[in-house]
Amino acid sequence: GTGSILVVDDDAEVRDVTGAMLETLGYTVSRAASAVEALAQIQAVTFDLVVSDVVMPGTSGVELERQLRQQRPGLKVLLVSGYARDAFTREGVDETRDVALLPKPLRLEALGRAVRKLLRE
Repeated sequence: GTGSILVVDDDAEVRDVTGAMLETLGYTVSRAASAVEALAQIQAVTFDLVVSDVVMPGTSGVELERQLRQQRPGLKVLLVSGYARDAFTREGVDETRDVALLPKPLRLEALGRAVRKLLRE
């Protein structure tokens, strides 16, 4: 693939592995350890996609997605979580053209497919 992706996860190992997977697929990847870091990077850099964990201390991935939507309408977001899909529903997340959900643990093939789908739309 091609494009610029921001990976947001408070767990350094998960953030690095997810980033490495995306780099293996050909994407340019930046990393952020929190929603605050992600929002700062969004101000400085144009990304094609943000891949964010849902459960993070402070600002959740769901709230990050809402803030990103205000700052950059149309920015694609892939939310990932180790929790069941119904947790997304409880958080008020619905898959749309610009937001997709992917369960953890991430697998390279599934991650690649989800990213390609979002970037094509």
